[in-house]
Amino acid sequence: MSIALEEAKNVDKRNDRLNLVLLNHIINRSPVENREYKRLEKLYPDNKTFEDGSIELLSKRKLIYLINGEIEQNERGYFEYINKDDSSRYWETTEEGKLALKNRLFPSESAKEIRETRFRLFQIIGILIAALGGLITLFSFLYDQLKSSF
Repeated sequence: MSIALEEAKNVDKRNDRLNLVLLNHIINRSPVENREYKRLEKLYPDNKTFEDGSIELLSKRKLIYLINGEIEQNERGYFEYINKDDSSRYWETTEEGKLALKNRLFPSESAKEIRETRFRLFQIIGILIAALGGLITLFSFLYDQLKSSF
């Protein structure tokens, strides 16, 4: 297990970062995927630090694949790439990776936090509306009592 993989496993909000790597390596992103990619890229500008470990984790699960990354053993016993041109090697998200994004295999932690914050805000607004209604009812009751006593 490499150091980069260990760092990627222990990073905060790992699911968001894995989704960002998958979205980064999709060749033709849809507008929805592009919007999600830009959102995650804003949230995690330091993701390049953990990208190698994330790629290693995703490639073990066959969600991302190295194009032109075939390796052969030479006559000395060393392993080397068949295609020696580094510029032709690149990572691409597989169909399984695209399905993982679509089906939310890695649920977004930032989206969960936003949903929880909105829920709490709606709870507070609901409590304030109920309290205001209760105060109005109480004041109208007291007003009617004072009015009837005079």
